[in-house]
Amino acid sequence: MLRRVFFASLLASVLASAQEAVPAAAPSAATQPSPVPDDATRVAVLGYHDFSEAQPETEMRMHTSKFRKQMETLRQLGITAISLEDFLAWKRGEKSLPEKCALITLDDGWKSVYTDAYPILKEFGYPFTLYLYKNYVDVGGKSLKGPSDKMMAELRYEVSAAGVAALYRDICGTFMIDEADEMAGGAIEALGVKPVVRPTVMKSVDDKERLARHVLALFRR
Repeated sequence: MLRRVFFASLLASVLASAQEAVPAAAPSAATQPSPVPDDATRVAVLGYHDFSEAQPETEMRMHTSKFRKQMETLRQLGITAISLEDFLAWKRGEKSLPEKCALITLDDGWKSVYTDAYPILKEFGYPFTLYLYKNYVDVGGKSLKGPSDKMMAELRYEVSAAGVAALYRDICGTFMIDEADEMAGGAIEALGVKPVVRPTVMKSVDDKERLARHVLALFRR
C-alpha cells in the first residue's frame, strides 16, 4: 500500500486563483505558523498482509512473485528500505535519511509472512516491521506458528505480550492484552505503556462485538 497525496498541485492552483480574485489580509506575525523544515526526504509506507503463489489474489493477499518483483523494483530505483526505528528517529529529528525511502510493514502475522515474504526480504537485506496479533499465534494454522519462532528469534524479537508491546511503545500509550497474558502487565507498565486486560480471542460474532466495544471505550476516556 503506497500512501501518497496526489491532489496537492490541483489544490494549490485553486487557492492561487482564489487569492487573485479576493485579496486576503496578511496574517499578523503572532498568528503565522512556524515554517516546517524540509530535508527533501520522502518516505513511502508499503503495507502487506498475506502471500500465496497458488491462491487467488484478494485485497489482503498478494502473489509471492509480485511481492518479489516489487522488492526488486525498490532496489532498481535506488529506494532505501528503512526500519521503523529509523523512521521514528528521523521524525524526532535525531537521524537523517536518504531522499527516497520505503518503510515495509507486514500486518496480522499470517504464516505466509515466514514461508513466502521473509525469505525474499532476507535475500534483499530489507528491514521490515511486523504488526503481530500475539493472541492469534498458532490459531487456525494460518497465523505465525511452528518455524515462525525461528524467524522471530533471528529478528531478536520476543514473542510475548510484553515483547510486542516493546515494539509499539514509541507510538502508543495503551496496549490491550488478553486475560491469559495478565501476568505480563507489570513488564508492559515498565515500558511506559498502560496495559488493558480484556478477552481478545474472537470465536464468535458476540466475541467480536464485545471486543469492539472495549476498544471504542478506550477512545472515549
